Amino acid sequence: RKLGLNAAGKTGTTNNSVDTWFIGYTRAMTCAVWVGSDQGKAIFRNASGSNSALPLWIELVQNL
Repeated sequence: RKLGLNAAGKTGTTNNSVDTWFIGYTRAMTCAVWVGSDQGKAIFRNASGSNSALPLWIELVQNL
């Protein structure tokens, strides 16, 4: 997806997809998004930072 601005970041996923995250930055801000379960169970099958937390980060940045 194109944000229309320069951005960079890093995804992360814990074992068994219990937690995923994305931390990204632009010239104007830095923001982290965490998606996870406090029950110790996978949030969904094959969850990863790129298919759970990153889309939320993109949506947030586009609406700032």
